[in-house]
Amino acid sequence: MRSTLALLAASLLLAATCAAAQPSGPAPDSADPAETTANPQPDGKALFESRCRCHGPQGPKRYRGKNPEYVARALRNSKLKGFSSGNMSNVAGLSDEEIDALARYLSTL
Repeated sequence: MRSTLALLAASLLLAATCAAAQPSGPAPDSADPAETTANPQPDGKALFESRCRCHGPQGPKRYRGKNPEYVARALRNSKLKGFSSGNMSNVAGLSDEEIDALARYLSTL
């Protein structure tokens, strides 16, 4: 129970910190279809840079160096709960594969 509350609190804090840096309007669709089919594995660093830049180059402190499975589970739980503040729509739309790639990258910071 305590870990669930801590995970929820961390997720809410993560959502709140994105509010100020959230770009307005939809993200530009600049993906090259040939590049997407040539590299089916999502790139965690590219996802971080395009969707989480509001956290700065070091990323969210609570995820730095953590186990990638822990980070992925935290992101998925937040996604299921709807990111209560609504400021994380750029992460809420990630697929499971993209969440895994992002979690792997965040764990290396």
